[in-house]
Amino acid sequence: MAQGKLYIKGNSIADNQYVFYIGDNGKGCNGDTDFEAPKTLGFSLMRRLTRQLNGKIEQVKHAEAGCHYKLTLHLV
Repeated sequence: MAQGKLYIKGNSIADNQYVFYIGDNGKGCNGDTDFEAPKTLGFSLMRRLTRQLNGKIEQVKHAEAGCHYKLTLHLV
């Protein structure tokens, strides 16, 4: 069985503003993820963190298989 991979990459894009890219190499996503009603622990954690830090979350296209997301956070 192949090992699954998860990545988290982050950068500062402005004063107190950061962008994080989070993804995996799993079977992929269907593109209609409902971030207001997460059904998994991972989505729930991303949603809570994003809300706590006045951020934004969006699904992004990626050349590799799996699910890939961009979180933009405003640290206070």
